[in-house]
Amino acid sequence: MGGHKPLSSEYRVFPNVSGAFRSNKDHRGISVEPADGRVILFILIGFAVFALGRRFQTMILMRQVWKQSARQVTARKAVAHNAAKSMIGITLIALFVVWLVLNLNRSL
Repeated sequence: MGGHKPLSSEYRVFPNVSGAFRSNKDHRGISVEPADGRVILFILIGFAVFALGRRFQTMILMRQVWKQSARQVTARKAVAHNAAKSMIGITLIALFVVWLVLNLNRSL
C-alpha cells in the first residue's frame, strides 16, 4: 500500500516551550514543518518591502510633481508680471492718444 510514509518522517516530536513534547501535526492531521513559519515570515517581509517600495515610489513621484508645480508657479508669476507691465504700457499709450486727440481738437 504504496501511499504511506515511514513513521519517522510522518510523525516527529519537538520539544515545547514548557519542556513537554508536541507533535508536528496540526488539529487536522496535516504535517506542519518548522520551516513553514520561516516561509510565512519571508512572505510577510516581502509584502512589507513591497509596500515600502510603493510608498517610496509615490513619495518620489509626488516630489517630482511638486517641483514641476513650483516651476510652473514661478513661470506663471513671471508671465503675470509681464502681462501687468504690458497692460500698464498699453494704458499709458491709450491715455497719451486720448490726450493727443483732445489737444488736436482744441487747436482746430
